[in-house]
Amino acid sequence: MKKVLMVAAKANMIQQFNMRNLAILTNLGAEVHVAADFENFGTVDDQTNCQLIMDLTEMGIVLHQINFDRGLGRLMVNYQVMTQLRRLIGENQYDLIHVHSPIGAALTRLASWGTGCPVIYTAHGFHFFRGGPLKNWLVFPIEWFLAWLTQHLLVINHTDEAVSRFLPVQRVTYLPSIGAPVQRSLAVLPVTRLSIRKRMRACLDLTSDDFAII
Repeated sequence: MKKVLMVAAKANMIQQFNMRNLAILTNLGAEVHVAADFENFGTVDDQTNCQLIMDLTEMGIVLHQINFDRGLGRLMVNYQVMTQLRRLIGENQYDLIHVHSPIGAALTRLASWGTGCPVIYTAHGFHFFRGGPLKNWLVFPIEWFLAWLTQHLLVINHTDEAVSRFLPVQRVTYLPSIGAPVQRSLAVLPVTRLSIRKRMRACLDLTSDDFAII
């Protein structure tokens, strides 16, 4: 049985983006562990966080409380978090680590250094991008170094995909994220657009004069 660790700084990242990923892993027969801060859990409420813990437990997932700091974190707190993660990785001998969120991904990759465990990083949007503020690019040297500790980088937009070409990561995969294919939608012929409009309004029981906000 493969043993997989998923790490995010705050529990909301697990709840909002990774429940399906975790279900896939468990259905494949993997022993799945999740490490995050379930006490200062981010942008969800108490009830949602409690439900998340219950759902993960029912799925048979092993939970680990990691005391991540807010934002980029304070130096001493980050060191303590790395110590927690290093101990966790050493004790469990994971076959794969999947990291999310900038600080969670950074500290986990540093903690995994020298363990031989492959790391996948899903970047939910780099701070730096072409045409972006110069101060945002101060993060680039850090990400460039951490790329040496990353076996597979997943990016969710073409801007990050373009920047990733300058990172020394072994493998990069682009996964389309949320959003609408604007150019493809604009290319639809007016007669086709009118037909779609009528069909969708009929499905929603709306007249041609009803005002709809999407």
